[in-house]
Amino acid sequence: MFNGLKARRQLALYVALGLSAGGGFLFHTPSAYAAETHDYTETATSINGLEGTDKTPSMSDNKITLGTEGGSTNKPFSTYGTISGGGKKTATEDVSNNTLTIHGLQVSNGGGQSMIYGGVGGTGAVTNNRVCFNNGLSKDPIYGGFNGLSATKAVTGNSVTVADGTVEGDVQGGGTEGTGAVTGNTVTLKSGTFGDEAMGGIVDG
Repeated sequence: MFNGLKARRQLALYVALGLSAGGGFLFHTPSAYAAETHDYTETATSINGLEGTDKTPSMSDNKITLGTEGGSTNKPFSTYGTISGGGKKTATEDVSNNTLTIHGLQVSNGGGQSMIYGGVGGTGAVTNNRVCFNNGLSKDPIYGGFNGLSATKAVTGNSVTVADGTVEGDVQGGGTEGTGAVTGNTVTLKSGTFGDEAMGGIVDG
């Protein structure tokens, strides 16, 4: 939003300069504005999963925050359900530039019922999505980016950062069940307790 405002102010300045100079020079207008971020913060004490696309609603460019920084490490409590920054497991669209930040979390179910994704797609490319996991408990894997069994498009440039808490499932920067490339994905483990593997990227299937 601020980038767009800045660009418009620059354009106005160029127009003013052109007029003051008698219109004696040509200038090029900015070809595109930066994408607008869609923000959503959830501070409820109890949720049934939370998918960013249900809240914004947008597949990309979401900034989703769960919990309160410096708050309780076991709130919100999630009884079941996917938690994601953007996208859908059934999506055919590309999913990109979502950020999911978690400050404290406790889930009651594992076994694939409480997966966490920065960005998730069905068959579309999944690019530059992020999860920042600060405190809390995840019983299932955390993926920066992920797409499904029928996907042929790439999973690229996604990341997970774990600052504290407990992750009982895998921590994966990017993964696919399909046949697309999985490249440039990263995991940063700063602190915490981990019950399974950590990997930058995986082709699972």
